[in-house]
Amino acid sequence: MWMAGVVAFLLGLMILFADLVTPVTVRFDRDPVLAENFTSYRNAVIRYVEAHPDVTGSLAPDRLSLPPGWQALSALHNETQEGQVVIWAPLPPAAQLSVEQEVAGSESIGVVEIQDGVEIGYSELDGTRFPVPSGVPVGALVSVVSVK
Repeated sequence: MWMAGVVAFLLGLMILFADLVTPVTVRFDRDPVLAENFTSYRNAVIRYVEAHPDVTGSLAPDRLSLPPGWQALSALHNETQEGQVVIWAPLPPAAQLSVEQEVAGSESIGVVEIQDGVEIGYSELDGTRFPVPSGVPVGALVSVVSVK
Protein backbone atom coordinates (compact mmCIF):
# COMPACT_ATOMS: atom_id res chain seq x y z
CA MET A 1 0.00 0.00 0.00
CA TRP A 2 2.77 2.39 0.90
CA MET A 3 4.24 1.66 -2.59
CA ALA A 4 1.13 3.08 -4.27
CA GLY A 5 1.45 6.19 -2.10
CA VAL A 6 5.09 6.69 -3.15
CA VAL A 7 4.20 6.23 -6.83
CA ALA A 8 1.32 8.72 -6.54
CA PHE A 9 3.62 11.19 -4.78
CA LEU A 10 6.30 10.87 -7.48
CA LEU A 11 3.73 11.23 -10.28
CA GLY A 12 2.45 14.37 -8.59
CA LEU A 13 5.98 15.79 -8.48
CA MET A 14 6.50 14.96 -12.16
CA ILE A 15 3.31 16.79 -13.12
CA LEU A 16 4.20 19.74 -10.88
CA PHE A 17 7.70 20.17 -12.33
CA ALA A 18 6.99 19.07 -15.91
CA ASP A 19 7.39 22.61 -17.25
CA LEU A 20 10.88 22.80 -15.80
CA VAL A 21 12.13 19.68 -17.56
CA THR A 22 10.38 20.15 -20.91
CA PRO A 23 13.02 20.85 -23.56
CA VAL A 24 12.92 24.28 -25.11
CA THR A 25 11.83 24.27 -28.74
CA VAL A 26 13.75 26.72 -30.90
CA ARG A 27 11.81 27.90 -33.90
CA PHE A 28 13.13 29.91 -36.81
CA ASP A 29 11.68 31.17 -40.03
CA ARG A 30 13.28 29.09 -42.78
CA ASP A 31 12.06 31.24 -45.66
CA PRO A 32 14.65 34.05 -45.27
CA VAL A 33 17.39 31.42 -44.95
CA LEU A 34 16.25 29.65 -48.14
CA ALA A 35 15.99 33.02 -49.92
CA GLU A 36 19.53 34.01 -48.92
CA ASN A 37 20.82 30.59 -49.96
CA PHE A 38 19.23 30.91 -53.43
CA THR A 39 20.44 34.50 -53.86
CA SER A 40 24.04 33.56 -52.97
CA TYR A 41 23.93 30.70 -55.47
CA ARG A 42 22.32 32.86 -58.17
CA ASN A 43 24.89 35.63 -57.76
CA ALA A 44 27.79 33.14 -57.84
CA VAL A 45 26.50 31.60 -61.10
CA ILE A 46 26.13 35.04 -62.70
CA ARG A 47 29.64 36.10 -61.58
CA TYR A 48 31.11 32.89 -63.03
CA VAL A 49 29.39 33.35 -66.38
CA GLU A 50 30.47 37.01 -66.51
CA ALA A 51 34.09 35.89 -65.95
CA HIS A 52 33.78 32.97 -68.42
CA PRO A 53 31.44 34.22 -71.19
CA ASP A 54 31.96 31.15 -73.41
CA VAL A 55 30.69 28.69 -70.81
CA THR A 56 27.60 26.64 -71.66
CA GLY A 57 25.60 24.01 -69.84
CA SER A 58 25.18 23.53 -66.12
CA LEU A 59 27.72 24.68 -63.55
CA ALA A 60 28.48 22.51 -60.52
CA PRO A 61 28.62 24.37 -57.18
CA ASP A 62 32.31 23.49 -56.74
CA ARG A 63 33.13 25.68 -59.78
CA LEU A 64 31.46 28.71 -58.18
CA SER A 65 32.78 31.24 -55.67
CA LEU A 66 30.27 30.64 -52.90
CA PRO A 67 30.62 31.93 -49.32
CA PRO A 68 32.72 29.76 -46.97
CA GLY A 69 30.66 26.93 -45.48
CA TRP A 70 27.84 27.46 -47.98
CA GLN A 71 25.64 24.40 -48.60
CA ALA A 72 22.62 24.03 -50.86
CA LEU A 73 19.46 24.01 -48.74
CA SER A 74 17.19 23.13 -51.66
CA ALA A 75 17.58 21.62 -55.12
CA LEU A 76 19.33 24.45 -57.00
CA HIS A 77 19.76 24.33 -60.78
CA ASN A 78 21.33 26.44 -63.49
CA GLU A 79 21.72 26.31 -67.24
CA THR A 80 23.75 28.66 -69.44
CA GLN A 81 23.49 28.96 -73.19
CA GLU A 82 24.67 31.77 -75.47
CA GLY A 83 24.92 34.32 -72.68
CA GLN A 84 21.56 33.53 -71.14
CA VAL A 85 21.69 32.20 -67.58
CA VAL A 86 18.67 30.43 -66.11
CA ILE A 87 18.72 29.64 -62.38
CA TRP A 88 15.84 27.91 -60.63
CA ALA A 89 14.82 26.15 -57.43
CA PRO A 90 11.63 24.84 -55.85
CA LEU A 91 11.16 27.24 -52.91
CA PRO A 92 8.17 27.96 -50.67
CA PRO A 93 6.10 31.01 -51.71
CA ALA A 94 7.38 33.25 -48.88
CA ALA A 95 11.00 32.47 -49.81
CA GLN A 96 10.22 33.15 -53.47
CA LEU A 97 8.80 36.56 -52.61
CA SER A 98 11.83 37.35 -50.40
CA VAL A 99 14.20 36.63 -53.30
CA GLU A 100 12.08 38.72 -55.68
CA GLN A 101 12.22 41.63 -53.24
CA GLU A 102 15.97 41.26 -52.74
CA VAL A 103 16.85 41.31 -56.44
CA ALA A 104 14.00 43.57 -57.58
CA GLY A 105 14.64 45.50 -60.74
CA SER A 106 17.83 43.70 -61.73
CA GLU A 107 16.61 40.96 -64.09
CA SER A 108 13.63 38.78 -64.84
CA ILE A 109 12.79 36.82 -61.71
CA GLY A 110 9.56 35.14 -60.73
CA VAL A 111 7.62 31.90 -60.43
CA VAL A 112 7.13 29.54 -63.37
CA GLU A 113 3.53 29.04 -64.43
CA ILE A 114 1.65 27.87 -67.51
CA GLN A 115 -0.15 30.49 -69.57
CA ASP A 116 -1.93 29.44 -72.76
CA GLY A 117 0.02 26.16 -72.72
CA VAL A 118 3.42 27.88 -72.49
CA GLU A 119 5.80 28.08 -69.52
CA ILE A 120 6.40 31.66 -68.43
CA GLY A 121 7.91 33.40 -65.45
CA TYR A 122 5.61 35.65 -63.45
CA SER A 123 6.84 38.23 -60.96
CA GLU A 124 4.50 38.65 -57.99
CA LEU A 125 6.35 41.84 -57.14
CA ASP A 126 5.71 43.87 -60.27
CA GLY A 127 3.27 41.73 -62.27
CA THR A 128 5.62 41.21 -65.24
CA ARG A 129 5.78 38.07 -67.34
CA PHE A 130 8.86 36.79 -69.17
CA PRO A 131 9.79 33.76 -71.29
CA VAL A 132 11.26 30.72 -69.56
CA PRO A 133 13.08 27.86 -71.32
CA SER A 134 11.29 24.53 -71.22
CA GLY A 135 12.39 22.14 -68.52
CA VAL A 136 12.03 24.53 -65.59
CA PRO A 137 9.30 23.04 -63.38
CA VAL A 138 6.04 24.86 -62.81
CA GLY A 139 5.99 26.50 -59.39
CA ALA A 140 9.77 26.92 -59.17
CA LEU A 141 11.41 30.28 -58.61
CA VAL A 142 13.34 31.19 -61.77
CA SER A 143 15.83 33.91 -62.61
CA VAL A 144 16.65 34.58 -66.26
CA VAL A 145 19.68 36.81 -66.85
CA SER A 146 21.44 37.89 -70.02
CA VAL A 147 25.21 38.02 -69.57
CA LYS A 148 27.34 39.18 -72.47
